[in-house]
Amino acid sequence: MRLHRARVSEFFDGMVHNAHFWIIIAIIAAISFIYYNYWLNELHGWFWGYSLLELRYDTIGSLYLIPIFYATFVFWWRGAVIAWTLSFISILPHVMYYSFSTVSLVSNISYALVPLAIVIAINAELRWREGERQLLAQREEERQLYIQEVLKAQENERKRIACELHDDSIQELLAIANKAEGLLVRNPRTKDDIELVRGTKGIEDRILNVSHNLRSLSLELRPDILDTMGLLPALSWLASRLKQEHRINASVIIEGVQREIRPQTEVMVFRIVQEALNNVRWHADASKVIVTVSFTPNLLKINIKDNGKGFLLSATTETKWIKEGHFGILGIQQRTKLLNGTLDINSQPGRGTSVSIELPDYHMQR
Repeated sequence: MRLHRARVSEFFDGMVHNAHFWIIIAIIAAISFIYYNYWLNELHGWFWGYSLLELRYDTIGSLYLIPIFYATFVFWWRGAVIAWTLSFISILPHVMYYSFSTVSLVSNISYALVPLAIVIAINAELRWREGERQLLAQREEERQLYIQEVLKAQENERKRIACELHDDSIQELLAIANKAEGLLVRNPRTKDDIELVRGTKGIEDRILNVSHNLRSLSLELRPDILDTMGLLPALSWLASRLKQEHRINASVIIEGVQREIRPQTEVMVFRIVQEALNNVRWHADASKVIVTVSFTPNLLKINIKDNGKGFLLSATTETKWIKEGHFGILGIQQRTKLLNGTLDINSQPGRGTSVSIELPDYHMQR
């Protein structure tokens, strides 16, 4: 309440010291002078004719619309209310004197109330729209916070599962493989010995294969290099894996003076690039992809460009992406939003795809 009173007091103080306020007062005074000085009717025939029209249509005081509109334009609804109040007080005696019946009096007063009603209605509509806008902004903020917490929990869960796979499951499988190897008959002499060696060796190979797959899964979930060496080595590791396992010539280029990036940002950027490279691996049919990380004084820029088949890019909503199963693009977009960055995807059939992200400077440590 005190804050509201302070704002109102500040508004009135600013209005009084504004030249437009005194111009409005002067206009109201001039119009009142015209209405209440009847000898002007003889000097200015146009006003006499105008007065007759006002009397005929019960619109006495219509000239006061001039300062009301002026005040609305300059001071918005508060100024309109003030100008209307001053105008209404000024014209009311004139209205009462020249209203020859109750119906005429009511009609004149009703006409005088029209500008105020319009201003109040417009103000109410704008306030409602502003409230809706603030509500939508609040909901979007809550949604972004929820997504951020979900991604954070997801990242922690990935890290936990990767650690458990590496420290427990893989180690246990390796121990079983060692025991299987210990059961091998070193110098098989009989046919049964040979069969036993083959069977045991097959078990050992399968265990080692499962162990290798789990190790790859563990690295996919959360590579140690990201926590130990940082973002840039982790991106180089992603590129080398893509080259080794899928024969796609992937490389990482660093531009500008390297700076330390905040750990949480590093994880998000790593996931963005990982998702983009997964799209290249599974959908682009590309033979080459370049990841460019540019450090500028005000921005951190990441670009992932491939020479794949590309696709027809159209304006697509998040809901449509979900329905069409484009979770990779959706994940890139959501993470970029959470980092207050901008995302630009350029693609044309037969000309490859380029994914560009720009992040503000505060994501880099001073």
